[in-house]
Amino acid sequence: MNSINTPRRLLLASALLAAGMLLPQFANAQGTYPNRPIKFVVPYAAGGLPDTVARIFAQRLG
Repeated sequence: MNSINTPRRLLLASALLAAGMLLPQFANAQGTYPNRPIKFVVPYAAGGLPDTVARIFAQRLG
């Protein structure tokens, strides 16, 4: 039983290693996110607490 599982484990380990080596390549290909401005909508009146918190949050986002 152990001799049958050994090739299967070796194949699985090789496949996982190959997949792990390709993952950083896909991450670098995505580029910067977001690549356009984000619209931040606050459904409350200007000058209130939700508006103030949203403005602070938007400044920290960039």
